[in-house]
Amino acid sequence: MVQETLEALNLLEMFPYLEQGLVSGRLEVVASSQGSSYLSYVSLLNQLVLMSTQMYHDACNPQHHKYMAHQMALLYLQGDTKPLRRAIESRFDDIKRVTESADPTFDLEQSEWLQNLAAHCHIEVTNMPAYMHKRLQPTLAIVKSLGPRHRAVK
Repeated sequence: MVQETLEALNLLEMFPYLEQGLVSGRLEVVASSQGSSYLSYVSLLNQLVLMSTQMYHDACNPQHHKYMAHQMALLYLQGDTKPLRRAIESRFDDIKRVTESADPTFDLEQSEWLQNLAAHCHIEVTNMPAYMHKRLQPTLAIVKSLGPRHRAVK
């Protein structure tokens, strides 16, 4: 019954280890799967939101300015942040110079810029622009194939 339900929902296609465990009871190496790719990508988006939230609050608190260049670098490296990368590149050296100074405190303009950068990151993830959708297409295709009767929560 469980296996049939998972097959009907196309979940075995998304999670090949689950299928192997149910069918043969042993696991073979799987290069990648739609399910793990989807979960990895959603995890990355969550990391972007968490990092930008931390940056926003740190930009508001002068005692936390010391590590802002490091936080910007982490945000820069977080995958699909192309629109944010240009903004980070434009100000990274200035921010880093402040964080490496004897008194790592940003002036009001720098603090506001960092807050805007963090807010823009939130907006990017929330709006899910087309470049983010590409990574989710395989999983969305499976969900769409289920039809409305499987998606309704009862």
